[in-house]
Amino acid sequence: MKISVFGIGYVGAVSAACLAESGHNVTAVDIDQHKIDTLNAGKTPFYEPDLEHLISQNVKRQRLRATNDCKEAVLASDLSLICVGTPSNDDGALDLRYIEAVCAQIGEALQGTSDHIVVIRSTVLPGTLDTVIRPVLEKASGQIAGQDFFIANNPEFLREGCAVADYQKPTMIVVGAHGEDTANKILSLYDGIEAPKTICNPSTAEGLKYVSNAWRANKVSFANEVGNILQAHGVDSHAVMDIFFSDTQINLGKSFLTPGFAFGGSCLPKDVRAIKHSANDKGLSTPLFNSILEANTQQIDRAMEMIETHSPKSVGLIGLSFKAGTDDLRESPLMALAHKLNARGITLSIYDPLVKIRNDDKLSPHMVQDIDALNTTDVIVVGHKTEDALKFIQDLGNDKPIIDLVRIAEAETRSSYAGICW
Repeated sequence: MKISVFGIGYVGAVSAACLAESGHNVTAVDIDQHKIDTLNAGKTPFYEPDLEHLISQNVKRQRLRATNDCKEAVLASDLSLICVGTPSNDDGALDLRYIEAVCAQIGEALQGTSDHIVVIRSTVLPGTLDTVIRPVLEKASGQIAGQDFFIANNPEFLREGCAVADYQKPTMIVVGAHGEDTANKILSLYDGIEAPKTICNPSTAEGLKYVSNAWRANKVSFANEVGNILQAHGVDSHAVMDIFFSDTQINLGKSFLTPGFAFGGSCLPKDVRAIKHSANDKGLSTPLFNSILEANTQQIDRAMEMIETHSPKSVGLIGLSFKAGTDDLRESPLMALAHKLNARGITLSIYDPLVKIRNDDKLSPHMVQDIDALNTTDVIVVGHKTEDALKFIQDLGNDKPIIDLVRIAEAETRSSYAGICW
């Protein structure tokens, strides 16, 4: 394929060189003449292991060249890959001036062309492709995206210092596009590279990049904070983490990473507090552990706010224990939510057949033995995903408001449905 790559920074230069190495004909575009001259001389404008060899080889093969002529590059290519920077403004907001400028130039070059594909590889927030990039391209080109030209997002996951290796052996390849044909053409750029390949909508691809980076940043901060605490206790943090890594099913797996309701039970809240307290006793601050407990409380408050938008006089709550399949009420977030509702004077009907509450508990009079008793309430809150909950939701009238804390797919098509964070 003939490809134009906009931006000869880390992402652009690595992408251009690796695409050329895969056999594509690549034109790199930049406004920096030094970068252009350096690449055309077969050299890299910055140090990155293995990059200069790829650039040198592919310049010699005439598969890779650089220019400052945007129009010429677009007209000489089937697909344009945008890799310009998206730095932060002083207030932390994303600065899109460079990406908007490039899109305007590409849009002008698209006039009179057809079927060109514009792919955003730069890191942009969810919704940017459709609300910012599409309008700029359409205005500049006088064309319609999805009809005259096509747009997509293809996030990169390249780490400086091993970017070439990350490109050639990625953990995943993701394309966000509105059409499968467009997505497949972009995926064909990676023919011969073994990795899970996923097609999704553009906003999902844009969001994935931020989740990945935020998770990596969170992992570093978590490791450092527990390292400080363990050191204060005289424990070798690396020895602890080496054992921790051996659990790939839970510690390094999908468990506990599904967005939903707050955590509870006999272990997690208590142990986070204990770690925090022990660290504070030794003079250490624990900003990350502080935020864990705060975020957990806010998720309960979020559920409460969602319920209150309906101004209900009565609420039916499915589940009370801290998770389905147990009768354990210790630090149950559902129980905390129920007490909040009760304190507001909202009539409660709570269904959890495994739970037995003491008669002196304020929630005891609100427990029901039959889930159908929730039919008379104004709002249903689903806290447990169980077979009887699924059946109840399926039989429920379409106009009954449902606040879902566990994601019951069967309920999502209802007009009165709301998931807590999806």
